[in-house]
Amino acid sequence: MENKEFNALLLDKIPEVRPIYEREVKDFWEGEEPGSTIVVEDYLMPLVYKALDEDDERLLEEFRSWLEEVSSLGDDDCEEVIFVCIFEKAFYEKRLGELKRRAFGPNALKFLSRTCYANKG
Repeated sequence: MENKEFNALLLDKIPEVRPIYEREVKDFWEGEEPGSTIVVEDYLMPLVYKALDEDDERLLEEFRSWLEEVSSLGDDDCEEVIFVCIFEKAFYEKRLGELKRRAFGPNALKFLSRTCYANKG
């Protein structure tokens, strides 16, 4: 999946990311499409962590729904973004266990089980 398509799906499923994305595209990216890793790691995940901290179940459900969809596509590019920007980042920030419990559905957990982070967090 190309960056533009991946980002569009994310923005459609999690509209809270859109204002951050649009501001960054205008101010920093000068109208260019940022890579999906940047969108997920720098724009989405801070919102997800804030949702965990503030018990924002609506945003967590949006995230869960999006993650379930992209983790079931079987697309290598999507899987790399999920692995690096969600699983790995959450592991190093010591939030993987909390994410697994509160924001991962069955597809995300199945994908996670195939990675080196399966028994972490």
